[in-house]
Amino acid sequence: RRDLKTHIEQLRTTTAAKERIESEIQIAKSIQMSLVPRTFPPFPFRVVVVDESAEGPARVRRLLGDAVDVSIVTSSEGLDHVLLAHVDLLVVEHRLTWGDSLSVITRALSQVATLAIIVLTDSGNERVAVAALRAGACNYVRKSATDELLRESLHEALSPWNSRAAEEPNGVPALLEA
Repeated sequence: RRDLKTHIEQLRTTTAAKERIESEIQIAKSIQMSLVPRTFPPFPFRVVVVDESAEGPARVRRLLGDAVDVSIVTSSEGLDHVLLAHVDLLVVEHRLTWGDSLSVITRALSQVATLAIIVLTDSGNERVAVAALRAGACNYVRKSATDELLRESLHEALSPWNSRAAEEPNGVPALLEA
């Protein structure tokens, strides 16, 4: 009878200690979860512009707004580095001092097969446009195109390849709507 009372008391003590530990774990978990960003990644879309001039990247950044992370790449090494991270859209100038859009498209798609790519240039022609599309670009836009046409091309390129866009009712994320 005494052993039974001792075991019951030990069970109560152990249960109380276990409940205290579980409570502390819940508190620690809620503290840690409060430190995690509510939206991940912090920028919903990552766009990389491969261009040695300032005009193209500035225009893309202006048309997409602050809610999109736009990075600029001006070298072959920079392209390799940026492709290691998550990229939703690559916007590339056709004529570069270290290559051309066709070589960039081939390199990029060999590393990220589902990457959306737009060639944004004034140095190409119809032959370059067809070659770019055959190489895997989803669009070819002249820099002289209207802002409306370029914005539409950027939105179209981001929508089908991005799983976050697929969750939206009309296929275009609300933050990209004009």
